[in-house]
Amino acid sequence: MPACLFHQHTGLLCPGCGATRSALALGDGRIIEAVQNNLLFVSGVVFGSLWILLAAMREKFSKVLFLQPFRIRLWFLWVILALLVCFGILRNLPGFEMLRPR
Repeated sequence: MPACLFHQHTGLLCPGCGATRSALALGDGRIIEAVQNNLLFVSGVVFGSLWILLAAMREKFSKVLFLQPFRIRLWFLWVILALLVCFGILRNLPGFEMLRPR
């Protein structure tokens, strides 16, 4: 596994620490291990895939009102950035050991 440069230099976990192990575990079907390595990565894959599917359906069936909200907007990117920052901070705080990679 490649080492995280941020972790090597600071001793802190970045939001991406454990994502490679999580992706490999997902690829092998070990979902619990994937979640234990990086919860944000797994939830991002699930929700991102769902969002892409609904956005593609929105393009195909543009008259369906249910699908209208599924497009990327600037505020959506800010929410993702905020989630990354919060996850990066929380996983380094005492009491949030469950967010650290195994």
